[in-house]
Amino acid sequence: IASVLDANVKGEIFFAMITGNYNDRILLKGLEEDVNAVWCIKAIRAHTRFGLKEAKDLFDRLRSPFGHTEYITVKPEDYNTAYRELRKVGFRL
Repeated sequence: IASVLDANVKGEIFFAMITGNYNDRILLKGLEEDVNAVWCIKAIRAHTRFGLKEAKDLFDRLRSPFGHTEYITVKPEDYNTAYRELRKVGFRL
């Protein structure tokens, strides 16, 4: 396997093994039916460095009927908390 991996990928895997940080990105696949926009935007802002406009724009893109998906980056140590809270307010992950 190591012979076919790119050097950058090898470095990321090694870093994850050493630090124990495997995840820092969460894939948002859309929104559940009838979500509270305020709670969703607050959850985005709580776990990212997004301002109000960026969080609202992300929410609007995910709410579109075209099946938009996006990754957000969170602190690796907050990954599990962020994942749970985003799912709780109505994001499909």
